[in-house]
Amino acid sequence: MKHIWKSLLLLLLVTCISLCFAEDLPEPGEDFCYLDEANVLSNETIGLIFFANERLYQVHDSAEIVVVTVNTTGNTRIDDYCYQLMNKWGIGGKDNLGILVLLAIQDKDYYTMPGTALSDTFSSSHIHALQEEYLLEAFDAGEYDVGVTKYFEALYAEVAEAIGADVSIEDARADYEAYIANTEESPARTAEPSGTGRTANERENSSSHIAPQNPGEPRTDSDSGTALIGFLLIVGLVILIVVLGRNRRARRMASTMP
Repeated sequence: MKHIWKSLLLLLLVTCISLCFAEDLPEPGEDFCYLDEANVLSNETIGLIFFANERLYQVHDSAEIVVVTVNTTGNTRIDDYCYQLMNKWGIGGKDNLGILVLLAIQDKDYYTMPGTALSDTFSSSHIHALQEEYLLEAFDAGEYDVGVTKYFEALYAEVAEAIGADVSIEDARADYEAYIANTEESPARTAEPSGTGRTANERENSSSHIAPQNPGEPRTDSDSGTALIGFLLIVGLVILIVVLGRNRRARRMASTMP
């Protein structure tokens, strides 16, 4: 009976911690290469991201720079959230040629994670330098759209060079302007990949083996909220174990009394 109680308590502990730390991950957007849950990106920036990735897909169907904005990552550290999201979506495909840029607006944090095929080009220190130069100032000023555009353009140029792609951000911008000239609708809501990128099935079935030791460092390393929740949960379970143990001892003593 004692072993059964211990097993049940251990299972309860693991389950509670898992529920406490778990964070629902968003599904990819219709166009895959962006998801603006925090609603901080302009149609122009979204269009640029879309058409720039279309040109990358024409060169290599695994190469992509995905931009995601969320309000918060909850109790999950932003680097862990990024790791999980990159693997869930299969960013970078079978060749691991993807980069995920994640902005958590309410958390005042951001993170960049490259696939393993790009980890030599985008080391942690290099990503940190790029973020400092192109993203940090605008992000701190609340000009998220401006920062994302500048940062995306810098990443795009280096990804193109790394994979030997003869593409430029100017060409992507021209594609977006041509699109606008031919339609009154924004690609932010209506544009679909033109068949040059990976298909939906390929994205669902691919896995991205990323390099968690190389991505840019989170802006903050404090996980005191998560630690406090975990600590309180463990303390509560310890108290429960002690109370149950005392109750069992009391019942045994009562049963032996004349």
